[in-house]
Amino acid sequence: MAAGSKGLRPQPATPLCGSPDPLALLEEDHAIQLELCDILECIADRLPHVDRAIARPAAAILRRGIASHLELEEAMLFPLLLRRAPPASPLNAIIKQLEAEHASDASFAAELADELQLMVDTGRVRNAEMLGYMLRGFFERQRRHIEWETSVLLPLARQTLAPSDLAELQDWIMSSARPACVKHSVAELQRVSSGPAACRR
Repeated sequence: MAAGSKGLRPQPATPLCGSPDPLALLEEDHAIQLELCDILECIADRLPHVDRAIARPAAAILRRGIASHLELEEAMLFPLLLRRAPPASPLNAIIKQLEAEHASDASFAAELADELQLMVDTGRVRNAEMLGYMLRGFFERQRRHIEWETSVLLPLARQTLAPSDLAELQDWIMSSARPACVKHSVAELQRVSSGPAACRR
């Protein structure tokens, strides 16, 4: 999706709950993160207007959802891939780059969550220009990062991981504290916003 596009993505027609394919769950995580990017773009476009109904859950997702996804990739997916990848595999360089981006993204997400929570708590924006700049920087980076993982990393993972690796990854997902699947699309936030088309032109 282009950085300048508007509107929220519809929920996938077929839910992936209980999928035996853990990489499909990662793809679902990516779809939800892209929906979050749309929400953040909506907030940026409407500044200095404050919409608590959108900002409150966006702050919570930034604080917890991003960290949960990064943990899944760094605690399980990346080590499994590195265990299988030969020394000359491009996966080694790809994962090193993604880990560097993750460290920056986690810090950036926490800063944004703090700013959005302040907006929720006070009903005002401390610095609309700064917050708009931060929001756009984050969601544009996230869209590029997710596109790279979706188009490059996950296809390589499907080629590289053995069935036993996928079973190990699936077991970790199902036994971890993170949700095994997303039951409600972030797009549902649109329904509780201040207008029926709050995040659309």
